[in-house]
Amino acid sequence: MDQGTGADIVGAPGIAGARVTIIVSALGAGGTEHVVSLVASHWARLGCAVTVITLEAPASEPYYNLDPRVAIRRLDVPVQKASKLQAAWLVIRRLHRLRAVIRNSRPDFVLSFLTRTNVLTLLATRGLRLPVIVSERNNPAVQPFGPLWKWLQLRLYPRAFTLVTMTKGALDYFAPEIRRHGRVIPNAINLPAGWEDRRGNNVLTAVGRLTRQKGFDLLLEAFARITDRHPDWKLVIWGEGEARTELEAQRDALGLRDRV
Repeated sequence: MDQGTGADIVGAPGIAGARVTIIVSALGAGGTEHVVSLVASHWARLGCAVTVITLEAPASEPYYNLDPRVAIRRLDVPVQKASKLQAAWLVIRRLHRLRAVIRNSRPDFVLSFLTRTNVLTLLATRGLRLPVIVSERNNPAVQPFGPLWKWLQLRLYPRAFTLVTMTKGALDYFAPEIRRHGRVIPNAINLPAGWEDRRGNNVLTAVGRLTRQKGFDLLLEAFARITDRHPDWKLVIWGEGEARTELEAQRDALGLRDRV
């Protein structure tokens, strides 16, 4: 793995033999899930006892490959649409099961990913005297979650051992008492076996969910500014989401239909 691996969080030299518990809502396709697979497998290869806890149903399968030494514990309380009363009951069930499985895994430290899961993890570990590292993977200024989750985030994050963000801008969003224990760790890069440099096709590629949070509108604006200077380049965006129609209209308005 390249610079920016999860080992940076605690320092690789003393981690061999540690018991690590990683918490994420699911192990499907996505950037966060990919990072979890990389970090969990990396630590397992270093000799750690790694447990990954998800909210998924028991029959769920991970999208990305994990080292076979990584133990996966599924709580069978997946994220789903529900009424306010049902949602409250689901949160209580998640907290109860999450706390039990965390205690059973006997971790030296806990690493949690994404806001709602981070909040649940900090609540579930209260009184357990465990260092909890929480990781934000998105732009916190445009996170689409409700006022209650926001309030809990601001109240609970100061109790975390460390807050990890991908950029300094994301870390600067948080209050000083949270930022004081923060670390900026960019995503790791893992090149597949047999990888070959195939540059030269003059294609710029972007991958992600087609939503305002990902900033593809800014990418289109930036690409439009350089098209005259680089007429042989094209932009390909891979993804799906609610902003597809809006982005296609923006592309056409910028005169990029044949270039994007």
